[in-house]
Amino acid sequence: MPWKYGSVTLKEGSSWTDDNGIKHPTNWGIWTDTYKKDVMGLTWVDSPKTFDSEYYFGWNADESALLPKPLADLKTNKLTLAREIVQSDLSQTDWYVTRKYERDIAIPSEVSAYRTAVLTNYASLQSAINSASDIDELRALYIPTAGASQ
Repeated sequence: MPWKYGSVTLKEGSSWTDDNGIKHPTNWGIWTDTYKKDVMGLTWVDSPKTFDSEYYFGWNADESALLPKPLADLKTNKLTLAREIVQSDLSQTDWYVTRKYERDIAIPSEVSAYRTAVLTNYASLQSAINSASDIDELRALYIPTAGASQ
């Protein structure tokens, strides 16, 4: 994470001005850590722990545990997104269904197979989402595995 001078975050490769009006060079990053701290009065700020903001609000005050979002809300969001994707995927071939209904023209077998696969995968995902008992199980559903395709 960055070095700070008071409340100002310093950017490596950029000059900065201290409280006495002294402009320090762009190469201040080459100074030793001891010089930066003891002589220049800079402080080092550790990077905050990262987290997946899709599933967590952040860390608790002492960064010992993540604060999870409500599982029911996450499931609802995942189910809504999955439904929207399925609707979008099926909408591309809906005209075949309409044509079959209105004019009794057969739906090509590859189109029927595609639509069946989309709906079958959606049913499986819907079941898996609903069965997830915690955030880790829900997250695992969206981790790509070797050999898997979109």
